[in-house]
Amino acid sequence: MTIGSGSPDSGAGSTEPLPPIAESEFAEYAFGHRLVEAYEVPTDGVAHPVAMDDSRAKGLMWVPQCSDTIERDSRGLQPDIGSLDIAGSVSTFTCLSGVNFNDAVAPDDMPQGRAEGGVRLAMRPAGGVESRLVAAYEPVPFEDFPFEQGEPLFDDAVPQDGEVFGGGLVFGVTDTVTSADLDTDGSATIELPESRSTQLYVTTEGKGRFWLESADPAQGAITGTGSPSSPENTFSGTLGRGDWWTSWTDQRATWPITARTDSGGDPERIVLRVECYEEGSFELQVIGQFEEEEQP
Repeated sequence: MTIGSGSPDSGAGSTEPLPPIAESEFAEYAFGHRLVEAYEVPTDGVAHPVAMDDSRAKGLMWVPQCSDTIERDSRGLQPDIGSLDIAGSVSTFTCLSGVNFNDAVAPDDMPQGRAEGGVRLAMRPAGGVESRLVAAYEPVPFEDFPFEQGEPLFDDAVPQDGEVFGGGLVFGVTDTVTSADLDTDGSATIELPESRSTQLYVTTEGKGRFWLESADPAQGAITGTGSPSSPENTFSGTLGRGDWWTSWTDQRATWPITARTDSGGDPERIVLRVECYEEGSFELQVIGQFEEEEQP
């Protein structure tokens, strides 16, 4: 397979498997995953085989190196930097977010392919870049992940009450829930406002996880595996695992979650359930966008 200016086409590629590299910029543990192997892939448009069993490869998260090209080129020029082919299931690598794990190809992203047929990595030519690194990560259970080795995805600034958003809208903080507000079972019911857009800004420190679901069972839960329509949730697959959320680090971390269920519902009330975080290490702020005259 050779990658040109269009979509990947089937064809002759390299026959020599890429050797794993001993050291790379990739962390050994990151966002609930452990590094399995890393490969240096030439940016020659040629499909290079990887000596890995198909079934093993299908269960891994494949993470491209993106930080160098984000600094050099416009994000809009990075919608297709190469491809991953596992037994004929081909997925495209992108560099759009500036955070390597946000651009990863997960097992669920892979289309249906053949039963077997090998693993191949290909990278498009890029001016001034001779090769790109691609790492394969395997998921680690919550109980076994070393949170002390994890780094925050980012530490997002929380909008202040009354802060101008733009277009005649301002931010309004309608509720703040901390670990001290939780019931004995670690839960709390939270009222959500009627606003243009409501975000749940979560701040954590230490090891723990939490669940979010609508108080109306018909609307379901708010997870990182749904299909959020807000750009604030582009990282949801990184911080969400199944039906729960965590920062995957014991360092202080803050991030927003759109208050919309996986089914697309906008709940009036949600139920928060928190596990493991120590007193004072969890906070959730409900922040909406309101017309200035409607701000609570």
